[in-house]
Amino acid sequence: GFDNTLQITGISEQNILVIDQSNDGGHVARIELKDGLTEGTRQDTWYDVNLLGPLENLAPNKISQTGFSQTIALQIDGQSNLFAAIQTGARNAIEATISGQLNQAAILQTGEGNSASFTQIGQQNSVAIRQGM
Repeated sequence: GFDNTLQITGISEQNILVIDQSNDGGHVARIELKDGLTEGTRQDTWYDVNLLGPLENLAPNKISQTGFSQTIALQIDGQSNLFAAIQTGARNAIEATISGQLNQAAILQTGEGNSASFTQIGQQNSVAIRQGM
């Protein structure tokens, strides 16, 4: 397969983030944390699963890229935010900015050529995106 790229930058400390890049490769994940995720506390559940619907089973603060040539650009600024993404198939892309507190985002992309872009600003915002199948 092709090489994978993982770039994490930022000033935040004690965040829990799991990233899996596997299969054919060519995956790119660029993550910028300015404060950001759960800040050292173990967060296994979403703040409000009712807003995530069928995506509630995605694990908070886990990113999985399988297949070929998946990309994600994520910027998080704030405190106690949750994010999860699964990309399978080929050439799917996510561009996300989360700013504030207690926000949550879950994205599932399967198949080929899906693109998701969003910005969350403020407190207790939720977004769930499911594309493909």
